[in-house]
Amino acid sequence: MRRRAGGSITAIVLSALLILTGCSIGDIRRPPPDRAAPSTDATVPVGGPAVEVRPMRVPAGYAAPFVAFDDAKHGYAYFHGCDTSVGAGAPASCPAVLYATADGGRSWQHREHPDPAVAEHSMLVGHGSLVLSADAAWYRSLDGGVTFTRGNGPDGSMPPEFAAVHGRYQVCCGSDGVARVGEATQVGVKPLAQQPPIPVVQTVGYIGDKLTVAGLHDGRLHVAFGAPVATDDDGGGGTGVRWLWRTDASPSRIRSGSASSS
Repeated sequence: MRRRAGGSITAIVLSALLILTGCSIGDIRRPPPDRAAPSTDATVPVGGPAVEVRPMRVPAGYAAPFVAFDDAKHGYAYFHGCDTSVGAGAPASCPAVLYATADGGRSWQHREHPDPAVAEHSMLVGHGSLVLSADAAWYRSLDGGVTFTRGNGPDGSMPPEFAAVHGRYQVCCGSDGVARVGEATQVGVKPLAQQPPIPVVQTVGYIGDKLTVAGLHDGRLHVAFGAPVATDDDGGGGTGVRWLWRTDASPSRIRSGSASSS
């Protein structure tokens, strides 16, 4: 069974500890609100941060769930496949079951999986999108799993219009094998017209529309910073956007796992 997850490029780092007990999803632990008294939970190390346990009940007999969060509040859990460790007590079949949370795991709502009975499943979560694959079919939800749109990708791969699950700006694309900075659109990822002036593109990060692009070339880390500027001509007589870039004036040379300026 395929299991994948996507995540957004943000400053938020999420941690989920899954402990399967009976028919519970496993405890999702997150820092709780401030408390007047310290926690007496014996599992919390002395002097360590307190945790809040947020369990969810699920149908019995399923194997361990897969859980992915888009941000601190919004996340998804899906179960697929039976828990074979129970032997003769395992259900005859375990179609996919999907849950969603909008409050950081304090509560979970059941969602109708668009194609629960197929054999192969995967889930991608990121940038406001939930994308499910079910054998060769693909489904995307932009409203927390309430509704889904089906798409068909080439050779069973993810439809190009679903690519925004990996972020608005990505490393992409093209048949020549040269990595570029691309923007995810409803028809797929398209390279930006103005590429950063660095030898190789390996990572793209962004906050809003401001981009940071980096790549390691000949032992040096090259970095470029980009921002969009409105123009009077998009090539077709209308207004458009042009990307302006500046580069790191002193690329860092990587030596023994550390970076130093030279």
